[in-house]
Amino acid sequence: MHRLPSFLDTVFPGQLQGDRRWTVPVNIIERKEGVSLEFSVPGISKEDIRLSLEHGHLEVSYSTKQNEEPLKYRLREFEVHSFQRRFKLGEHLNAGLIEAKLEQGILIVFIPYSEQENTGAKQIEILG
Repeated sequence: MHRLPSFLDTVFPGQLQGDRRWTVPVNIIERKEGVSLEFSVPGISKEDIRLSLEHGHLEVSYSTKQNEEPLKYRLREFEVHSFQRRFKLGEHLNAGLIEAKLEQGILIVFIPYSEQENTGAKQIEILG
């Protein structure tokens, strides 16, 4: 089945990459000044989230911590899993000005539009 090109094809060329067994849900929102990515990460602190940029790819990841002693659950309806999401940034985004904040269990990453090419590597601080 052939599909029409979309906004995501130009902003995030290629497929959005990540582990599909369990992955954190994300909303991608086109704004006037740039693109926002909103990740649902309830119960995870900003210190435990790794947000990095390398060679034009934005990566968001989290690794669960192992308990020293296995817990005996009587009921377990949810579990926080490790995850990794990777996005290839389009050339219309300014990777050097990425901002991130964590608010009420939502990680918000804002990437402004730019004419500059995405190069290099850097760690991105999460505010909030």
